[in-house]
Amino acid sequence: KVVTHPVVYIFSLGIFASAWSYYGVVDLAQHYGYGALAYYLGTGILFLFAPLTLRPFIELARRHQINSMADLLTFRYHSHSVGGIVTLCMLMAMMPLLALQIKAVGDTIHILTVSQSRAANTSGIGSREIFALAYCVVIAFFAMLFGSNRERHKGLITAMAFESIVKLFGLLAIGGFAVYYVFNGLDSLDQWLVENPHLRENLYESVNPSSFHTMLLVFISTAVSMPHIFHMTVVENKVKQSSDTVSWAFPLFLFFMALPIFPILWAGIKLNSNLPAEYFPLAVPLMSGSPSFTIISFIAGLSAASGAIIAISLSLSTM
Repeated sequence: KVVTHPVVYIFSLGIFASAWSYYGVVDLAQHYGYGALAYYLGTGILFLFAPLTLRPFIELARRHQINSMADLLTFRYHSHSVGGIVTLCMLMAMMPLLALQIKAVGDTIHILTVSQSRAANTSGIGSREIFALAYCVVIAFFAMLFGSNRERHKGLITAMAFESIVKLFGLLAIGGFAVYYVFNGLDSLDQWLVENPHLRENLYESVNPSSFHTMLLVFISTAVSMPHIFHMTVVENKVKQSSDTVSWAFPLFLFFMALPIFPILWAGIKLNSNLPAEYFPLAVPLMSGSPSFTIISFIAGLSAASGAIIAISLSLSTM
């Protein structure tokens, strides 16, 4: 009953929000202002019309035993070579995203354990590489527990739903910490923004209409074309007629993921963090001297990266 519950399935779709959405989107907000919200709007729009956009894929997958994007295009063009080419292209395209998850984990462990001054003078194989390698080994063994097969992976939806809950809780906790600890409440945050009008202006001036439209189209397409999203949305879907619930519940999930982004960015700026903006979710509690929230932030980021790597690895290996 737990595994097949619609809420669990909806939370499992949270793997779309990888370590990039936990860390990188803050940097995107710094450079593009409100344009960063295209990351959430693109996917939200697609799922908002899930009965029209996703239900046909789900029915097609059930009827013809389609287990991946490669299967779908092989079925469409009646050619196994098309499936092979798609698999190869997907593998090459997803490597940077996999590398990004590993880099985020290696960097955050490094930030927590090694002084930045020593890191700047490190040459060759440093602590980042060692931490990243150890993380890869652990994730490899964890992914092997699920295994690659043509059927549904038992427990995968539940595991991915759990990591999404951890990730959402962590991001909201750090956002609340930024508002109520760093700024001492919403009124103080309002006053600080009044005193720093350039930050408010950047929210609008950084938005280039052409770049915003481009990002919106990119994020709409990635929600369908990325193999792990397709795998979780279509292949692992055990909930019949779930598209009606997903159409409002998953955009709501994305809304809560987007809420803390700008408060975290502003908190990092106020604290004069010397870390890149992408690591503000970790830097804000770290510089504020809060070990509890630092651990929460690290675990949430680790969860985001781990869920994405496992889902991507399983979907690619199935292909």
